[in-house]
Amino acid sequence: MLGMTFTGQKAALFREDFLAAFRQVERDLAAQRDREAAALYAIRPCWQPIVVHPEFSRATLLPLTGHKSPNSITACRRRMREVGLIAGRAAS
Repeated sequence: MLGMTFTGQKAALFREDFLAAFRQVERDLAAQRDREAAALYAIRPCWQPIVVHPEFSRATLLPLTGHKSPNSITACRRRMREVGLIAGRAAS
């Protein structure tokens, strides 16, 4: 924060370098997330609809995923929440 308040040519170069590095880290993290998601979907393609459509009911997801029971959808959601693929439940 302090570095962003300085003025002058050196400060301007610092800000530009800092923002460029920050954007690169953002791109790297997004690329890593995309690689991990692609790997997961290659291993477990039936999980993709659950992640892409978290708002869908278990009954709606059954034909999309090929699961045999709504309980298996629940178990998959639990595992995905544990590893951070989908957000946890809101506090009641």
